[in-house]
Amino acid sequence: MIILIDGYNVLKQMRNTMITESERRQFINQLGTYAAKKSHKIVLVFDAGPHDRPVQERISGIYVVYSGTRETADDYIREYINTHKSHDMILITSDRELRRHAGQNSIDTFDPLDFYHMLSQSLSQKPISASATREAVKTSAEGTEELDKLMAELTKGVPHKHEDSTLQEEQRVKAQQISKKERRILKKIKKL
Repeated sequence: MIILIDGYNVLKQMRNTMITESERRQFINQLGTYAAKKSHKIVLVFDAGPHDRPVQERISGIYVVYSGTRETADDYIREYINTHKSHDMILITSDRELRRHAGQNSIDTFDPLDFYHMLSQSLSQKPISASATREAVKTSAEGTEELDKLMAELTKGVPHKHEDSTLQEEQRVKAQQISKKERRILKKIKKL
């Protein structure tokens, strides 16, 4: 899948301040690690750059594009969408005009903050052991050894509630009722 990213739009959503060169490089490195882990092609587009025409570099395994001085990153992204719309692609931006253009070309869009959260989670994710989910956790320093033993014993046999099954069934039915477009977007998000 191609993940097309409106670079400064995403960074500004994450930081709300001036973006430093160090932060930009860190983001590129994170995306490179993510692309290698997930086997996605990432195209990261920034405004401006050292030349008047678009320049593309491969950094940390991703394509980093500088739009040049004659066009904006938005112009470059629109053209990229037009020429690659037959590919499996998702656009990461909060720009309304770009999201509209992507939608007109059957390209799904994803919110920058949600993407960054997913990116961060993917890069720092540690598997949870089955035993960790079953143990009682002490939440205060107070208490006695007898109370601790009692709580540990009680958590071993927590019965399954009927409400839990009903809620899962309702969620399953609701998932079946979503539109084709929503199912397509969910499928792409799972690939991320």
